[in-house]
Amino acid sequence: MGGFNAKNYTEQGGGKTVIGGTLEFTEGAEVIGMPGGGDTGDLADRVGSLEETVGGLEETVNGLGETVSGLGETVSGLEETVSGLEETVSGLGETVSGLEETANSLEESVDGLEETLNSLDETIDSLQETVTELEEQISVLADGNEEEF
Repeated sequence: MGGFNAKNYTEQGGGKTVIGGTLEFTEGAEVIGMPGGGDTGDLADRVGSLEETVGGLEETVNGLGETVSGLGETVSGLEETVSGLEETVSGLGETVSGLEETANSLEESVDGLEETLNSLDETIDSLQETVTELEEQISVLADGNEEEF
């Protein structure tokens, strides 16, 4: 045999037809018994329905684009807020540091005042002892006993 290969053929017995090339329907052609129908009007309805679906999807995508844009603006606003909060926290840190220095200085002042008070207490005790001695000497002088000095 001559090695002829056809792209379109019907197997022996006619149970199967293979289309390996182009299947062209000319005007007025009909397809009968095709699953899902072979009516070209039905196809036009399906295409119209798909066009409506695609149009709805385009509107959805556009809406999502606007939402994403709005979210971008929201994120920018939040970033500015975070930056402001970071500056506030930094300022608070400096304030706390200054307050700690003031507290340390006050503690040193209190320690110095306590030392001064202790010294004054010792001076008062010493003065009281001197006053007591002087009172005793005055009492002796008043009694005429100058010899006891």
